[in-house]
Amino acid sequence: MHPSIVSALAAGAPPMLAAMLAQLGTAEVVGKGSNPAIMQMARRVADSHPKLDWVGAFYEDDDIPWCGLAVADAAVRSGLVPVLPNPLSARAWADWGSPLVGPRRGALVVFSRQGGGHVGLVAAVTAGAKRLLVAGGNQSNQISLAWFDNIPTVRGGRVVGFRAPPGGALPEAPVVADDGRPVSRSEA
Repeated sequence: MHPSIVSALAAGAPPMLAAMLAQLGTAEVVGKGSNPAIMQMARRVADSHPKLDWVGAFYEDDDIPWCGLAVADAAVRSGLVPVLPNPLSARAWADWGSPLVGPRRGALVVFSRQGGGHVGLVAAVTAGAKRLLVAGGNQSNQISLAWFDNIPTVRGGRVVGFRAPPGGALPEAPVVADDGRPVSRSEA
């Protein structure tokens, strides 16, 4: 994504989205080893709440699915307590905060996927909100902006739901042009 678009998305972004966008490009280490920045996310989340102290010990390698970890870290960096008891579970985020009818800027969006789920933050939408531009971790093994179709699971899609973080209303999601990149298929 062009840096000017990323800068525009970051300008005035809600706190969790701003925290996630600030880490765009953070990627897993291929093969043996782990990215220290991802491992620091686990330590920060573990230190954020007594009921999360297990996260640091559990999260030993960046090969473990980490979309929930990236969202939890964005929450902690925004002064919020992540979903308890397990912020690493993408589907657990479907009960955090307040439900929303549709996408808003900075909203959590929870997806289904074979073998589990995925969670990220809405950065923007296309006209008519047909596609979502989602900032999230473990999207092609990095924190990135990726496209997802906005089709709910009840209509055969992957969107489980949208949630507003605790503590405030979210603005409308900005409308951006579809750049033609395919929708994400790699979040595990």
